[in-house]
Amino acid sequence: MSLRDYQEQDVQYMLRALAAPSPVDRVAFNLNEPGLGKTVEGAAVIGRLPAERPALVVCPTGVRAAWQEELARWAPDREVVIPEDTFSLRRPDAGQVTIVGFDQLGAMRPPKPVLASLLRDHSKKKKLAEAQLAQAKAWDLHRRREQSQASLRDLLPGTVLVADEVHYAKGARTARSLALEELWKDACRPRGGAYLPLSGTIDPRDPVDLWVALEVAGVALRVWPGGITAC
Repeated sequence: MSLRDYQEQDVQYMLRALAAPSPVDRVAFNLNEPGLGKTVEGAAVIGRLPAERPALVVCPTGVRAAWQEELARWAPDREVVIPEDTFSLRRPDAGQVTIVGFDQLGAMRPPKPVLASLLRDHSKKKKLAEAQLAQAKAWDLHRRREQSQASLRDLLPGTVLVADEVHYAKGARTARSLALEELWKDACRPRGGAYLPLSGTIDPRDPVDLWVALEVAGVALRVWPGGITAC
């Protein structure tokens, strides 16, 4: 079992990024077109890591099984953990690969506040009461997830963070993009980790979508020094 030539080149490109001394260089985008095997390449990269180096894969819930399958092929010695729900999310330990859904990661964010328009409009008391009740329940769930949140904030040094279908974090202020950005910038990057965003459908020619992905990675101004208005 071997990779195609172009896949091997991609794997080598990502492995070089993992070994870079500077945090800003430990980011390797893979924006190959759909069908070229980005999941295979990501799994192959993990399979070539030192045995003790952990990896955290964030992907759409529906492709977690595909990641598990490819990891069994390309990283057979790795223990793969797929948390069942947001309450069982834990950081990957040494030698582990944890596969987390984007929805699970987004649920780690604090609930949104009640809309200001409801607070101002006294004619909408029923809607306000319903919104406040929903928010109270959301905060209760958020507090029950504290152990998961604390674990993800305490990634082991050198953890490799893979964001498959990174366009799922579209939107600069969405729960998914904010949670992914915090995971990389606050928990992974400062501890010598690396970030591998993968997407076959994000359009490199679309300045808005690409800018969000680059901003999450912390390299936006390096790619576009003048900001998005310079595109």
